[in-house]
Amino acid sequence: MTSLFSKKKIAGFSLIAIFFFIFMAGCASLRSGSTSAAALARDKGKMPTYHDFNDVLIPPGYKVDKKSTFVFQTPGFSAGVMVFKGKIKLDFLVKFFNKNMSDDNWRLVSSFKSPRTLLIYNKENRWCVINISISDSKVEVWLAPTMDHMLKKNVIKKQPRHSNGADDLPPLDNSDSGLFKR
Repeated sequence: MTSLFSKKKIAGFSLIAIFFFIFMAGCASLRSGSTSAAALARDKGKMPTYHDFNDVLIPPGYKVDKKSTFVFQTPGFSAGVMVFKGKIKLDFLVKFFNKNMSDDNWRLVSSFKSPRTLLIYNKENRWCVINISISDSKVEVWLAPTMDHMLKKNVIKKQPRHSNGADDLPPLDNSDSGLFKR
């Protein structure tokens, strides 16, 4: 297989695969429901709100699960995971996040529909992964900075050039996680 792909592609795929395996625990069956934002707001008597992540709008009717939420904040920077519980209407949520994330200058990079639906967005200096789980009625919003952003902020010291060809990234950990063994 390595003859088909370059080492960079394998490393990139491995990082992405590991990232998604973290979020894809558990099983749920996909259900769909469609409700307009106005109807949902009318039912709950609320409007969509921003929480600790000031550019990720959350639809009305979802409450923060404080036990599962972790947010790291400094002036001008937030990262972590916010977990919300509420009635899951999958089609509504996908449409809601796609529209509102775009309005907040996020770019949809990819989406996965499976027992857990993932919406992956990117901004100039951050990544956002929205994990919608029907089985436990949760919406998880993961927010993390890009490596470039961390380097510019001097959070990560610039490393000398490594054999992986990256000028400004720490060396890749080439240890085998065992995830892809047959």
